[in-house]
Amino acid sequence: MIWTEVEAAAVTAGVRVGAGVVIRAPDGTPLAVLGRAVSSGSRQEALYRAILAALLRARRMGVRAVRLSVDDADLTGQLCGRRDIPPALIGLYLQARALLNAYRRREVRRLETPSAAALEAARRALEGEEASDGEDEAESLPLWRLVAR
Repeated sequence: MIWTEVEAAAVTAGVRVGAGVVIRAPDGTPLAVLGRAVSSGSRQEALYRAILAALLRARRMGVRAVRLSVDDADLTGQLCGRRDIPPALIGLYLQARALLNAYRRREVRRLETPSAAALEAARRALEGEEASDGEDEAESLPLWRLVAR
């Protein structure tokens, strides 16, 4: 089976957090770069939002096997079932797990060193620039809107 890589990283500036995600083809070629900013949320909330958008985008691109690499140890532990999920993140966690389960094969692992592309997408999201290369399909997810209020 051919794996598609999804890499997520976050940066913080004051109370704002930006998360960037890069979807890569098996040969390492970037297929999509997405960024999300959260003005009053946590680093993990921004990462969950960016991951949701990336998983949905990859699924719509026809990806069947995804390897998700995240630069946050706690979030990685949550998605792998080794850590408790904070109550404020349960809706985002459930959506992420549901999207991961939509893939034939999936793997979640800790990312020690984020790529420059993921960090740049996060910085662009913080600065208010669009780091997305398409429409934001994740905004239409029901729990997303519930948690975002």
